[in-house]
Amino acid sequence: MLNTYYCYKDIDSCWDDEVGKKGRRRIKECCTEPDPEKPSGDCCYNSWDAELKQVSQQYMAAVEYSEQLKKNLAFVTDRRDRFRTWVLELDKAEDKARLICSQLEILATHTRKIWYNSCLAVQATEILFCMITDFLFQVDGLRKQYDELMNCVNNNHDPAIGKGTGILKYAEDYLAKLEAVIKTRDDLVKPAMEAIRIANLIRNSISSKECPAPPPENKSGEKYDPCNDKDALCPECWDEEYYGLKSIVCEWYQELNCAETCIEINTAIDQPQIENLKQKKEAELKALEDKRKKGLTAEELKKWPQFCYLYPDFYFPI
Repeated sequence: MLNTYYCYKDIDSCWDDEVGKKGRRRIKECCTEPDPEKPSGDCCYNSWDAELKQVSQQYMAAVEYSEQLKKNLAFVTDRRDRFRTWVLELDKAEDKARLICSQLEILATHTRKIWYNSCLAVQATEILFCMITDFLFQVDGLRKQYDELMNCVNNNHDPAIGKGTGILKYAEDYLAKLEAVIKTRDDLVKPAMEAIRIANLIRNSISSKECPAPPPENKSGEKYDPCNDKDALCPECWDEEYYGLKSIVCEWYQELNCAETCIEINTAIDQPQIENLKQKKEAELKALEDKRKKGLTAEELKKWPQFCYLYPDFYFPI
């Protein structure tokens, strides 16, 4: 409803030519030049609408960019957490491997000492067997001398020497005791031979490695010291081939690379070191392959699978 209490006048055509006290923009400045092909009743509305679209596009682009950054952050965080979990698991595996290596080293050391003691046990049983056989040979010699003596006495036909009287009585007692000793031959020889067999079985079950020879017979001329063995605790399998409990322990000892020390590797700096480690492992695998293929016939080599040069990304020790 039009209020008639006020006097309405037409606005002055130059109402916006001067800037107000607060330095505001002229309202006309916000309006673009009118497009004759697209007439519009309000130039300011059209200009604001275009700015709104531009600002809206920029806002949506910023929102999309922030969403991408959030997703990238979530992905990187998840990958970091996974890597951290893997590192923790690898550290646990390394700790377990080191504990196993410690136990394997103890087992290998004790089996080497037991092997050496078993060698001495074999040597002792063989010496005992030699002593028993030598004793029985002497007993057989005494029986032979007794038979020769009695043959001489019987052929003498001396009436003063009667059977069961005089010296012949003591000779008969001596023969009875000698026969009793001779009857123990089987009771002594069989257990001694069984002891030798068992001692060799024990030694071979621990290690089939040849026992160290005494100083005059060994190559170095030095006496073997089990408390200060100069040989490697677990040599490479292609250097020495022997069987038994110690070889099984040493197989695991070599598989876990227990003799190697941990090396701090920075993948960004020590890349050549990693490559050298890979080449070393490939050379070891190739040498083992050649060792196993040695002695095979041409027909067997044809059936032999091709050597695989794949290698793991990490080794023990990790």
